[in-house]
Order: sequence, then structure tokens, then C-alpha cells
Amino acid sequence: MSKRYYERHLCNLIKDFRAEFKAPNAPFAVATVGFGGMSMSKKYLEILKAQMAVGDPKVHPEFAGNVASVDTRSMGGGDYHYNNDGATYTRVGDALGRAMAKMLKDNADKKIKE
Repeated sequence: MSKRYYERHLCNLIKDFRAEFKAPNAPFAVATVGFGGMSMSKKYLEILKAQMAVGDPKVHPEFAGNVASVDTRSMGGGDYHYNNDGATYTRVGDALGRAMAKMLKDNADKKIKE
């Protein structure tokens, strides 16, 4: 799957969820694929790039401050479904939670200043 195709559909998924739940600025934290870790094959690297792009405000300014991407390649597991390694799932979940907490805090701080 090409980066552009995957990225477009991931953006549409976020927009569709927001529309369905009438929450136009609902925050999203995206975990990337981690297959192969830092020596990921090209086909998965394209997906990872698309997943990282949606959280990049330079690429998607419409998501600035309410979509974060978390690169999971260095978190362990290194294969499909992190080799079912609970410690890896815990690290990924922790990173996603921290990304979400940061977005919520930054948005709350922004509202206070307004």
C-alpha cells in the first residue's frame, strides 16, 4: 500500500470518527507499525511514514494540536503484533497515553490563555 493512499484513508478515518461523534477536535493518538523495529522493510516503512505524517502539523495543519503520532519501532516486539509481548504492549500504551495527556494539557492551557 502506498504512503499517500494509507495516509489519505487514515485522515478520513479521523474525520469520520469526529463527524460521527460530533466532536470536531477530538484528540487522536496514532501508534505506528513496529514490524522489524529500526530495520523495518520498505513496505512497512511506507505505512509508518503515513502514520507519522498525520501527526505532523507541517503536513496536516488541520490536525495540529489534536493528532499525535507515536513511533513504536524502538519499543520492542519487532514482529507482527509485537510477538504478543505484554511488555511491548505496555510501552506502546504508555506512550500513547502520554501523547494523549500532552494534547489534552496543551489544549487546556491554550483555552486558559484565550
